[in-house]
Amino acid sequence: MDHIKIASDNYVAFTFFIGTMAMMAASVFFFFEVANTEKKWRTSVLVSSNDHFLGECRVLTFNNFKVFATPKKKDDAISKSFL
Repeated sequence: MDHIKIASDNYVAFTFFIGTMAMMAASVFFFFEVANTEKKWRTSVLVSSNDHFLGECRVLTFNNFKVFATPKKKDDAISKSFL
């Protein structure tokens, strides 16, 4: 498996990474706080946790390819997706 490295001058990819990790941290936090909330709010907190997790998965699935991918050749399939 190839590992993707973020270039030091790619601020979009860096902030994208920070945002997605914050969404994942929020979903984990909400999931663990379900037991500590009042009974009437538990469903709402659980739905919020699932919403953050699914949103984070959606962002990684749909946007990760174009944000982190760097074309190596002009006729590469990645570079054609940027055009």
